[in-house]
Amino acid sequence: MSLNRHNPKRDASEPGIVNALEAAGYWVVRVDKPLDLIVGRRGYERIILLECKSKGGSLTADQLKFMQISEGATRFVVFTPEQALAAADTWITNCERIEHQANS
Repeated sequence: MSLNRHNPKRDASEPGIVNALEAAGYWVVRVDKPLDLIVGRRGYERIILLECKSKGGSLTADQLKFMQISEGATRFVVFTPEQALAAADTWITNCERIEHQANS
């Protein structure tokens, strides 16, 4: 799933991270700003925000500003699929599962 963007620059690590998360049962929405991914899991009430970076990559000025103003939000900078899965498993799957209504 993707939101409309105008020629965004994506990090090379992102496809592997998205594939690993989806293979593990997470849903992933790619966004352009403020970070790269919104990640959740059906039946769980938490989501996380992920910024994907390739080895040696650094946050842009806008991303740094977002990290400062969003203190307390569950957001991570990840470089590998393993880091993304660890964040999702810790902050989503390890929380209480919610019951969905029949039409969900």
